[in-house]
Amino acid sequence: MKTIAFDLDGVLLDSEPVFIEAARRVLADRGVAFDPTVMQEIMGRPGKEALPHFRTRFGLSDTIEALGADYKRHFYESLDGLIPLMPHARELVERLVELKTTLALVTSSQRAYVERVFGPHGLLEHFHVTVTADDITHGKPHPEPYLTAARLLGLAPESITVIEDSPAGVKSAKAAGCYCVAVPQKHTDRALVAVADRVIASLAEY
Repeated sequence: MKTIAFDLDGVLLDSEPVFIEAARRVLADRGVAFDPTVMQEIMGRPGKEALPHFRTRFGLSDTIEALGADYKRHFYESLDGLIPLMPHARELVERLVELKTTLALVTSSQRAYVERVFGPHGLLEHFHVTVTADDITHGKPHPEPYLTAARLLGLAPESITVIEDSPAGVKSAKAAGCYCVAVPQKHTDRALVAVADRVIASLAEY
């Protein structure tokens, strides 16, 4: 496949521990115990969908705007330098560039976040198209993110291989008609990404 679309968080960036720590701190501020299973429920979804679920799940009274601002503050405060790349991410991207593969980045995060946490790694320039939460109306698991990438690339979705880690991302890719490779994280239930065309243990297998 000459065109590959990557998810960002959990595929290229090892950011899930930071998301988990931010969620724990948000709840600690409110005297609420953190249940890590909530992260699988919201993994891969844009903030505008994840935050209402998070609020309902823990019975919080905050507005979505206030909760989002607090979560964002804790996220950046809990960073210890750059968010590291996932194992083998740099090697894979650089190898694909050498093979003249067309690359797309399709993420549920906002563009400012992508530029701030992924940009410093020096890989963003290799992506021909970047689709963020700012560019779509419906986030993953809706097919719009990957359909948007296909449209911007001028390609049929069927000609694009997607690499995803979350159930929402896999569903989005398959609903768009893309070939999907799942790289589930250690806390992801593999049964929830079984709809993918291929499941691998790490990017080293691709």
